[in-house]
Amino acid sequence: MKGQHNLEAETISQLMTLIEDHPYGWYQPGKATLDAREEFIRERLRLLFVGITRARRWLLISWNIGKSTKKSVPAEAFTALLNYLERQQ
Repeated sequence: MKGQHNLEAETISQLMTLIEDHPYGWYQPGKATLDAREEFIRERLRLLFVGITRARRWLLISWNIGKSTKKSVPAEAFTALLNYLERQQ
């Protein structure tokens, strides 16, 4: 969520700070959002890895460019994969 907080993650973090003996002893605004975003990215990369390693004959990878009229940049994982495949040829 660019420029926004993940309300679910932030609420859970606030509640856990109140309930548990938190290492810092206080709630850190935005940290839960960053943690949730990193977890989301890890899961997407894991799914990409599973898709790549399970492909038997063909692998087709696509992505959503969204509604933006700006030119989008491929994710770093796609760029790294493309570079790897080009080196293998």
